[in-house]
Amino acid sequence: SERKPVIFEKNGYYFIGPDNGIFSLLIDTNTQFYTIENKDFIRPHVSSTFHGRDIFAPAAAYLSQGKTLTEFGAPLYNPVVLDNILPKIEGNVLYGEVVRFDRFGNAITNISHNLFERFTGNKPFTIRIGKMRFHSLRKSYFEENIICLVGSSGYLEFAIYRGNFREERNIWKGDSVTVTI
Repeated sequence: SERKPVIFEKNGYYFIGPDNGIFSLLIDTNTQFYTIENKDFIRPHVSSTFHGRDIFAPAAAYLSQGKTLTEFGAPLYNPVVLDNILPKIEGNVLYGEVVRFDRFGNAITNISHNLFERFTGNKPFTIRIGKMRFHSLRKSYFEENIICLVGSSGYLEFAIYRGNFREERNIWKGDSVTVTI
């Protein structure tokens, strides 16, 4: 396969997989990827279709034994990033979208808390999704019936207390989310 196997650490967690854009939402300026190319950490016969068994699983095993990321291979400075999944800033508007739903129907966006904070600073803001507007972030699901908050994944999400935001508000994956200051 043409995709490079990579390994990196983010917030105390380790990630191993193909450099095909799958990690796009995890990448920030502090994320350092390493290629997995040390033959000592890879099975002798690598299938072109089963890197999970031949490269990723052995890498995880060696990592659990205390190997450092630099032992796996060279730094990778330009990992593949999916352009259409990252939020964009144009003037006073931050454009994002719904990227997934959790099992409760909460809509999770591609706008990280860090990006949101850097973009808005201490300025008033309006968050729009569908026909709804939000002017503040809540800290818990109990504060109002329909809320916008930073979820446990570190991204803006929309929820309905004891309800299903996706179904009750007819929101879909890919729907636009904007933050205006």
